[in-house]
Amino acid sequence: MIVYDNREVSGTILHLTGSVFYGRLPLAFIMALISLLFVVANSHNYYEQAGLGEMAPLLEHPFAAALLSGTVSFALVWRISLAWNRYWDACNQTSFMYSKWADSYGTLISFINTAQGGLQDDNTASGVSKKEQLHELRVSLAHNFSLLSALSVHRLTHGDLARMKRRSQKMGMRSSWFPCIGVVRLCRNRKQLFTSRTELRFQDFTGAFELPSFNTISLDEKDSSVQSKMIRHSFHSMESLSSSTSMVLATQSNERDGRAGAEVRKRVSNVTWSSDLFIIGDLTEDEISELNGHGTSVRNPDRPNILFEWISEDMNALVTLCGIPPPIVSRCYQELSNGMLGFNQSLKMADIPFPFLFTQLMEIIIRTFTAILPAYVARFTLGTVLSPLLTFGIVLSLWTLKEISTELENPFSDGANQLPIIDMHDRFVEKIRMLFNLRQIG
Repeated sequence: MIVYDNREVSGTILHLTGSVFYGRLPLAFIMALISLLFVVANSHNYYEQAGLGEMAPLLEHPFAAALLSGTVSFALVWRISLAWNRYWDACNQTSFMYSKWADSYGTLISFINTAQGGLQDDNTASGVSKKEQLHELRVSLAHNFSLLSALSVHRLTHGDLARMKRRSQKMGMRSSWFPCIGVVRLCRNRKQLFTSRTELRFQDFTGAFELPSFNTISLDEKDSSVQSKMIRHSFHSMESLSSSTSMVLATQSNERDGRAGAEVRKRVSNVTWSSDLFIIGDLTEDEISELNGHGTSVRNPDRPNILFEWISEDMNALVTLCGIPPPIVSRCYQELSNGMLGFNQSLKMADIPFPFLFTQLMEIIIRTFTAILPAYVARFTLGTVLSPLLTFGIVLSLWTLKEISTELENPFSDGANQLPIIDMHDRFVEKIRMLFNLRQIG
């Protein structure tokens, strides 16, 4: 996500990172040039001189073109509205998710602090044992909550839409700069590029079901050390994409064989998909085995539910150890469950695509309208200056709006305009460390 001041008008217009406007300038220039050619041909009667008078684009009435333009405009505005609703709903749900998990963790830490405060002067064997168990629960909760956040982020950023995007980049038209090669790959892999969620559930051609790469930090680690790790980690985040691009160029010039430069470019273009995630404490072999399905060939992409169960077990042990009345501790269970509700609501935007029927129709009609627009504008303006300018502006506006809707439909996909889900996770881990180190006052 790009954070900016909307009153910085000049900088906003000239900023390139995350912009879809400048990517459509070549198409707009081409259509404007075609419109100019139509005007010149009409004004010099080139059609009659070449014996092609019957093929001249003569539109006696603008009704048909106006009807098509109205259809395109209505469909485009409606699609943008739905795309923005998806984007904002994802923002609300992820914020709600982290808010509820922070509430649950903070309340549990307060229970542990109270219990440890009551046992402060108890040096009996039973008291010492309770103190050790409380400390173990304190560490376990911090580890499990950070792991819950990491796996939830990984699940959202590796949803069905992100997986299909990766397939398209490897198997479809987008896999090659040469259209002929792209078409061949598209025809060959059509079943993999257009599939159902039932088949996608068991097909993993992109490695989305594998455990993510974790970057561990310890609870007793100095804040300066943790911050330095997270600053290096910000290389993967979109806030530093511009500086990362500069690093790519520098790396390319410094590395003779170009391998390091290629690796950096790959990491920049897949900042969310391939990003490492911070957790508190290392994963044990038993945890890795459990999260990997006990070594079977079946991978479970919904690992956050496993962490939900682990945290619930920690909370059950805390209730027994501290003797907390059930009506009071039920608040922790409720907030943990509410956070899972926010996570599952966010999954809708990560897994459910914009309806294929509408997308197909939108792609067809906007291309049809773009094809006839130069002749339409040239016929009714008859100006060598105004016709190209109108064509340029209309084509650029329509295609930019279309690209905006495409960009917003998947808030968790790689890109400069994605939700800062990695940064939200890092901030949540920092909050866990802060609450872990809090002790009872007085």
